[in-house]
Amino acid sequence: MKKIIGFMCLACICFMPRAGYGIDFYNTVFVDGKASINVDGDLSDWDVVSLQLIPLGYYENLSQSLPLPQKDDLSASFKCFADEDYVYVGVIVNDDKVFLGNHPFGEGWNDDSVEICFDSDLSNVSKPYFDNNDGQVRVIGNYDGSSYLEGVVPYLYISQLPYYWEARGIRGGFKLNDRGYSVEVAIPLEVLELNKITPQRGLGVNIRVLEDDHEENNDENEGVLSWSFDPDKTSWWKTDRYNRVVFVKAVTLPGVVQEKSQASVKGIKNNAWEVELGLNAPDKIGFNNILISAFSDIANSNWKMAEEKLKPLQDRLWAQLIVGVVQFHDERYAEAITQLNDFAKKCPDDYAATWAYDFSYNFARELMLSKELFERFQKRENGKGALILHEYLKQNPGDPKSCELLSFALSKTKGSDVDFIAIQKVISEPVNQEITKQAQIALARYYFINNKFDNAQAICTNLLSSELNSTEALNTKMILLSIERKLSQK
Repeated sequence: MKKIIGFMCLACICFMPRAGYGIDFYNTVFVDGKASINVDGDLSDWDVVSLQLIPLGYYENLSQSLPLPQKDDLSASFKCFADEDYVYVGVIVNDDKVFLGNHPFGEGWNDDSVEICFDSDLSNVSKPYFDNNDGQVRVIGNYDGSSYLEGVVPYLYISQLPYYWEARGIRGGFKLNDRGYSVEVAIPLEVLELNKITPQRGLGVNIRVLEDDHEENNDENEGVLSWSFDPDKTSWWKTDRYNRVVFVKAVTLPGVVQEKSQASVKGIKNNAWEVELGLNAPDKIGFNNILISAFSDIANSNWKMAEEKLKPLQDRLWAQLIVGVVQFHDERYAEAITQLNDFAKKCPDDYAATWAYDFSYNFARELMLSKELFERFQKRENGKGALILHEYLKQNPGDPKSCELLSFALSKTKGSDVDFIAIQKVISEPVNQEITKQAQIALARYYFINNKFDNAQAICTNLLSSELNSTEALNTKMILLSIERKLSQK
């Protein structure tokens, strides 16, 4: 059962789609020194800075079955400034219904949440991935006022790692109020690869509010309210539609302090001692340099070199997860799954442990089904998906979700070398009888596609002499029929 809180309504004004788009600019200030800001979602301590509040005006409906929201359903605005350490973004959301806590880590966008998307240098904005100084930080709130961060990691495409952004020093806060909620985020300048803010320094930014307003729609959100006009909703992996935040002048404030107290970082569960270790005061001297160097290798697919550089950080929770993801991209699936399984067994944090268990399935699924990945690579990786799922089932036998997806992956394999390797591996290292039969059908189809009709015919004949369900029997007979047609045309 979903949790829900109702709030007061505002004036009724429909959001209207925009026919074209341009780049909008938000001119703001930077503080000469350190601002005394507590990153907890309460923006009252921002009153010491005079800032313009910018509305988010572009709404994209994600549910064809539900109407566009009215302004009393959803509206939002943001403000932004910087000091010598951080860029701060505050977002005020008016929402008549707030849904929280209904999804596992990485899927918080299906509840009400806020994303800060940034590109510090605006270099090659059409590239289909984030680089070192790009990012997507999503603040996921809970009804008790606590929060954590999600968001895509640079260069690693679909990967969202628990506590990665907190480990980089980014802080997020969430606060419910009688009209909705507010969010604030502090992004360290070093994450943006900046030594300091200078006059007229600009950043590419988009602010997105994700809206969940109904228990219908399969527990997914209904739409996105955005500062930038982003009709294709690519802001989570491409920066070409981002607007600009420009820091036009320095200001001096009476509340400026020499020493800043950091917002504390707590685990999603109170006993997540691994999360608390080293996060309240990130190692600015060493670990960011290691990470930037490792990401340079990741950008060039030098996976083993990146892993070697990350080894000194493997006692940190988030770094163990990056190593596992790097091993996935290096196609060392057995090592990667072992790494993440071991992590999940030891981690007392339910959100992070569930993410680690599910990553293998989700990674394989995205390789096979993701529209975004298909657009980037112009191919669907069914064979690689089958290899991942097979390795996962070897270590986690009987997982029904992975069995179902592996069956689907095998049914979509065709005639490539990767497909052949995956099919042969599934047959030679069986996980269950049904999967083995489906792999044999896939192998017969592979041989047929590659004009090895005798091999295909022998497998089909052998299969038909065994016990098959109706679908398996039909698929096997269809391959035999296709062979007969091919031979008759010669």
